Amino acid sequence: MLDWELWGLSPAGIDAATLFLFSLLEPEVSGRVANVFGDILDAPAGHDAQVCVASRILARANDGENPDLAGTVRTHIAPILNSRLTSH
Repeated sequence: MLDWELWGLSPAGIDAATLFLFSLLEPEVSGRVANVFGDILDAPAGHDAQVCVASRILARANDGENPDLAGTVRTHIAPILNSRLTSH
């Protein structure tokens, strides 16, 4: 299976970040995803990918898509954003 939706337009790790963030409401699943893809998700590019995916999720939540996921994504992404702001 090939996923061409964001091919060439996103940071490395976008697929792992997408899978991880969309699984946050299922802790067992998100834990497994984090375990398998932790090396990608915890790298700087993985953080960039998570911010990119989070922005898409939150923008779409404003339009009514997956609104139950928005708060969990905000909570997850806040430390990543804060670390970026304090490291510069």
